Amino acid sequence: MSSGSRSEETVQHPALMCKIIWGSGPFARTVLLTMVFLVALGVNLYPTIHSPVRFRNGLGPFGDSFLYHKLAYNLYEGHGFSGTDDGRAFGAPHTDKTLVYEPAVTRGPVYPFFLCTVYKLFGSREAMASFETWHINWDRVRVVQCVLNAATGLLVYCMVRLIWAGSFWPALTAALLYAFCFYNVFYTKALLSESVTTFILTGFILLGVRALKTNKVLWWLAAGGCSG
Repeated sequence: MSSGSRSEETVQHPALMCKIIWGSGPFARTVLLTMVFLVALGVNLYPTIHSPVRFRNGLGPFGDSFLYHKLAYNLYEGHGFSGTDDGRAFGAPHTDKTLVYEPAVTRGPVYPFFLCTVYKLFGSREAMASFETWHINWDRVRVVQCVLNAATGLLVYCMVRLIWAGSFWPALTAALLYAFCFYNVFYTKALLSESVTTFILTGFILLGVRALKTNKVLWWLAAGGCSG
């Protein structure tokens, strides 16, 4: 086949042209993966920004959110891992000076520590003074959860790449499909542990695949730690 014929074939097949242009270079892969991440971030952020949660002044409809928030607030204030509320967790004045902060045993620590970290890094102390303004901090938690869920798609991409060596396009497709998993997008608006749990669980599977591939103690320890 002549060079002229090959050129005409390339022009007539856009998919082939796209493959030739992008190839499999690291820069092209990074650009495409970044684009998928930004798409995922947009899909996650849109519901949070377009229809912010204002039920119960922004806390949302789930009963567990009350306890998670109280645990996080007590950690924030240095009261330990306790679900005891002295009133200030929801902007009320602190009146009982003899209150004992009983340790909580009904919830795992990861999500309360996650909330506490977001309060410390991105929270507004002024917004904590009233239940009517706490939604400012809870909305910031939701934004962080959107970023976390978008980042989970990157873990999915890495997982497919590990399982199927050289599989850039299938891995990119898997990350894109995850970006439109509306089940997970829904939970980014909830003050519940699902977004953090999904990220950690996906990380555990990724590390487990890596451990199986390499059979090195370090990766097994990392997978076990992530699982724990």
